[in-house]
Amino acid sequence: TNSNNIINVSFKNEISFNTMKYWFYNASNLKYINYSNFNINNVVNMYGTYINCYNLTGSPVCGEKVTSMSGTYRNCYNLTGSPVCGNNVTNMSGTYYNCINLTGSPVCGEKVTDMYETYYNCRNLSGDMYCHNENIVSFQNCFYNKNNSRRINIYVPSDSVTSNSILVSNYRSIVGQSITWTNDISNKCSYNATYNIYVYPTLGFSIDKIESKYMAYSSNVSISVGYSYYMDDTIPTFNVTSSDTSVATINDITVENNKLNFNIYSNALDGNATITVTGEVTSLKGVHYLKTIEFKVGVNETGEAPATGYEVTNIEGAQYGFELNSNGYYESQNAGINSSYSICKINLISDGFSTLYLDCINSGENNFDYGILSKVDETLSLSYSADSSYFKSFKGLSSTSVQTVNYGVLSAGEHFIYVKYRKDSSASSGNDSLQFKVRIE
Repeated sequence: TNSNNIINVSFKNEISFNTMKYWFYNASNLKYINYSNFNINNVVNMYGTYINCYNLTGSPVCGEKVTSMSGTYRNCYNLTGSPVCGNNVTNMSGTYYNCINLTGSPVCGEKVTDMYETYYNCRNLSGDMYCHNENIVSFQNCFYNKNNSRRINIYVPSDSVTSNSILVSNYRSIVGQSITWTNDISNKCSYNATYNIYVYPTLGFSIDKIESKYMAYSSNVSISVGYSYYMDDTIPTFNVTSSDTSVATINDITVENNKLNFNIYSNALDGNATITVTGEVTSLKGVHYLKTIEFKVGVNETGEAPATGYEVTNIEGAQYGFELNSNGYYESQNAGINSSYSICKINLISDGFSTLYLDCINSGENNFDYGILSKVDETLSLSYSADSSYFKSFKGLSSTSVQTVNYGVLSAGEHFIYVKYRKDSSASSGNDSLQFKVRIE
């Protein structure tokens, strides 16, 4: 508006806008705004909305869709209340510059990347500011000239900390794990200031991985899982469950010395169950951390894993087969032969516990010459036609890099999978073959 004649603003009818950019720029006599008929939650841009509204009173507002608050309340000396920041705000540069009468704790939205001079000369703010966005690129002069009668605790994720990235005045930088810094008059600041800068890991919670294992029937196994939590001395809350309590049950859960301890008791003569360990922490003003690990337990009379294995065989009557090459891959043998196919059969023994992977290299004319993997215990046609029923087709996926296909855990017993490389009636490309390795883990 750039007008000194505006004193009070209200909206006669219910209206909605998506931008408030520079709406009341230099309206130095504006004192009050009534938002009762204005849907601020549709606003996206509040860039410079109230710059130099020296006499504006009331508390700051910010809609839930706002992305830019750059300079929104700059030089609003008489603005009171606590700072606000919407969940989608990315730019807070100079938002509350010289808002000397704001009180409460400073805020830093989850998506904010720029806090250059955000709280410059905001003398009466105090408390904690939690910045959880690892993409923050600038804190320069964020709290320049803050009065030392107040204290700001600033919590910053470690991923945002690089050399000279966190600056609270023109003269000092903060980099480290836990630093207390006090500036003084010699720094040419109008006020003494004290800040605590706490740099914490973006990922503050982890749990050790546990390998899958077999148990004997009617036995008890003690498990110990280590965990790390770097924020404070809070002890995480753990929950341990079994996917099939008829096979295995959990009991005697304890937590001490950064270890989660529990027992697994096997109930069935055979079978397997997935054990899920979930740990969670709520700390740092409501910040929530959650981690989950899983491992399997198999149960039988001996506690030993049943036999697993595989054999690759060519199929009688097929045009071409697969042969083991010098790199340890089984490779199709019809390279460069138009209207042809290679096919083989993987005979498998599964323990009902381990996961089956095929590491494949499919290299050929991208949409015409490619490999096909059958579903478990289903055949593929003995022809170069493109089968319509399959587990994996490499059509359009030509590459000299390994592509891993995960078949998951097969039921215990004998199974088979067909592997085919089909070649059409025209050009060749790349290695013009399908190669594969079998992994059972």
